[in-house]
Amino acid sequence: MTGRVDTELHLSRDDLLGLAQHEAVLPIACVEGWSTVQRWRGVSVATLLALQVGGEELHLDHGFPVRLIAPNNPGVPQTKWVGTVEVL
Repeated sequence: MTGRVDTELHLSRDDLLGLAQHEAVLPIACVEGWSTVQRWRGVSVATLLALQVGGEELHLDHGFPVRLIAPNNPGVPQTKWVGTVEVL
């Protein structure tokens, strides 16, 4: 994490897996016309840094190793392949 923090924090996927995990059933809708509701699991922030979906590890096309999932947002802003979280 960077931005408005006292100390920058760099976490690997394994580090994230070692943190408290949170589950949320959230919809995702794609601008291509499909939508689905999935059970996401990962690290809770103001949204969710998802490491799993539907009880399975994320696939590369689903954003492996980590994906940002926020409730009530269409699929496009559900950022795949998160590299940095900036606190504003």
